Amino acid sequence: MAEKPYRSVMSGARFHRLIMQESVGAARRILAASKNHERQAATYARMRAEIYDRWVQGWEYFDAVIYAMQQNGVLLLQRDDEVEDDHSEVRRALSLIHSSGTIVLYEIRTLLAAGLWSGGAARWRALHELAVTAKLVAEGERAMATRYLSHGFVVQTDRLLKYWEAHGRGPVAHHELLKRQERCRQLIDELTLPEESRSFRDSYGWAAPLMPISRSGKRIPPTFDRLEKLAGLEQLRLLVSGAHGLVHADSAGSAAAVVMGDDAWALGPVPNFAETVARPALMSAIHCIGSTHLGFESEINDFAQDIGLLAGAAMKLAGWGVEAFESEPSSS
Repeated sequence: MAEKPYRSVMSGARFHRLIMQESVGAARRILAASKNHERQAATYARMRAEIYDRWVQGWEYFDAVIYAMQQNGVLLLQRDDEVEDDHSEVRRALSLIHSSGTIVLYEIRTLLAAGLWSGGAARWRALHELAVTAKLVAEGERAMATRYLSHGFVVQTDRLLKYWEAHGRGPVAHHELLKRQERCRQLIDELTLPEESRSFRDSYGWAAPLMPISRSGKRIPPTFDRLEKLAGLEQLRLLVSGAHGLVHADSAGSAAAVVMGDDAWALGPVPNFAETVARPALMSAIHCIGSTHLGFESEINDFAQDIGLLAGAAMKLAGWGVEAFESEPSSS
């Protein structure tokens, strides 16, 4: 008679208790080992040096773009604070987009320099959206800027209120959230267009006036790919699709980030692919800088000329960076 295969008779509850008892000691041993990982730290340090050495000129341009965006951002915020006129909403919206774009570009640079290219690509998806938004807001002037800022107020209030209702706490007091909620109702009623099939509060609701009317008499809902086309930036659609998988970590995105070859899977930083993310990141920075700076003033005044010159310089640096990351690396 054939011998039956071994099967554990340990109950689920007993197994769970054993794991809980033993896990404390295991966790302490891992903690101790993690504090003594000089070899791994040295490996990562060499990898960061390799990534930098391969693209020395490209990183210098990349860093110069970030520096320029930071310095220019101070000027934009000062101007927005000092001037109050019919163009103020545009300045406020473009200042917000520019500041956010500066932070995201810095995040991309940090991730790429550390060998975390998939994280950089995921953040590039956000920078690309900011570039698209900047162009549409700048071209739409006051009306579009007002809708953009109001949409942010509505969406953030909704998120904060839902969190408070679920957890009974949050960064904004409940009575203040209720006041904001009432203001949101007014904005939704005021800014939802009569021919819309959706509400102003929905995704990209601020861009609804840019959408055409369908044969049914309803306005086509704004989606990001439609906004890309309106902004003239749809040429990056295939890259956006790939980055989308990395953002949401779907099966394809996980495979792209992890599988390096038939027998090679990444469990941490890798020295590859920094240039493939750096190029589109700098291209998006060019569009973001151009729109936020050149749309900042309603007329060609002294500030418009000054900030336009600074924008041109930053865009030139970004263009040089794209070229540097396209050329042969300094070493292999």
